[in-house]
Amino acid sequence: RKQVEKALRESEERFRSAFEDANISMCLVNLDGRITRANNKMCEVLGYDKKELEEMTVDDITHPEDLDTTPNFMRQAASGGIEHGEFVKKYIHKKGYTVWGQVSSSLVKDFYGDPLYFVTHIQDITERKQAEEALRQSEERFRMIFEEGPLGMAFLSPQDEFLDVNDAFCRMIGYSKEELIGLNYLEITHLDDFDAS
Repeated sequence: RKQVEKALRESEERFRSAFEDANISMCLVNLDGRITRANNKMCEVLGYDKKELEEMTVDDITHPEDLDTTPNFMRQAASGGIEHGEFVKKYIHKKGYTVWGQVSSSLVKDFYGDPLYFVTHIQDITERKQAEEALRQSEERFRMIFEEGPLGMAFLSPQDEFLDVNDAFCRMIGYSKEELIGLNYLEITHLDDFDAS
């Protein structure tokens, strides 16, 4: 019995150490969504101390736009539909800004198969999401310049076929976009300018 108790204590200590010192946010969540335990990384990422987090529910730290995400997963898991879920959702930092998380959550059951609680890992992907949004905005600005600019512009494939043209280019040469897409630019180049092309 002493050996079993010693092994259990050692196992619990290994779990505690792995949980507390993990370089990814981790928490234990009971079936009604209350956070019962949070690790150091989660405190760092969301700006709360452990005592604060362990008095909150998952909804308390979830961005309003994503409030349905976790409850939907928890309902499916508790009813036996699924035991593991992965999804992206937004959280609210204590200072009010948005933190994006790649979430992986698993249901833990007892010996009889009854649900006990969830073990949840949250990878902070805020920088990646910000980069994606900056790229999207940049592409949107470029698309606006391309579509609405006063200069004729066109994209050509490596085979010199038109991939896209703007309205100014169409007005300049008298072709519609539909007529130009897929056409080789040499087909609309004047014979006198072949050498220049």
